Amino acid sequence: MKHVLNYSCAEEVPTLFIREKNEVYSLELKGKLVLNFSEEFLCVGYKDDKELYRPCPLGQINTSQCPLCKKKDVANVYTVGDFSYYPNLKEVLAKEKYVLYLAQFGEDITKLGLTRRSRYLKRWKEQGADFASVIAEFEGPEIVYEFENYLQQRFNFNNSVRSIQKLARLNFDKEKAFLKIKEAKERLNADFSIKTFLVDEDIYDLSSFYPKIFNPTLSSNLSIEGEILGAKGQWLFFKNIEKVYAFNLSKVVGKLLLDF
Repeated sequence: MKHVLNYSCAEEVPTLFIREKNEVYSLELKGKLVLNFSEEFLCVGYKDDKELYRPCPLGQINTSQCPLCKKKDVANVYTVGDFSYYPNLKEVLAKEKYVLYLAQFGEDITKLGLTRRSRYLKRWKEQGADFASVIAEFEGPEIVYEFENYLQQRFNFNNSVRSIQKLARLNFDKEKAFLKIKEAKERLNADFSIKTFLVDEDIYDLSSFYPKIFNPTLSSNLSIEGEILGAKGQWLFFKNIEKVYAFNLSKVVGKLLLDF
């Protein structure tokens, strides 16, 4: 049984992470592939504080991740600063630098988020941002989450961007998108409350990391069949005959990868 646990689009080659017979391995999505996925879901379990995939202790079905595993997942430490299950990480992460960043999607959606300084570029690529920039830096996670919430509400920045919104913005006016994030950055630089933590960093153009795709067809099947063109955020693009398809990798997390 090949159980899809997760995916990554942060590296050069998009990758699925598969559990088979209690072993976890990665499957690179490149070249010509034929992959078929099951209709059913099994709980993926959770990642622990050592970033190891742990199986669901309850063996839950019909869900990609059950409530217990969601609570135990170390992702909660990094996304909302919840150290309930991993208090040992609080001292470790207190020594790390955290950053607030702006990420631009197309011409009109600007997100404000946070991540560790050591992985901000990976985070932007995971999301499929078009432009992005670090705006502020903090020692540890103690107060950064409060600033994230405050600035999102004050300036009406997005906290998240839905996959379908990203797909609709594959083709956009780059000059307008750049100006939008530049203006957002200037507004934040004028906010006195965050002045102590501001850093002067460039706005990154992330377009070189993504394939150039125009008007793909949304894949409605639980299969990938064709030549892999690359990925942007959770969207994988492949060509079958003369048609280019967009396949949402987040939809297969928890499913079984059938023989291929």
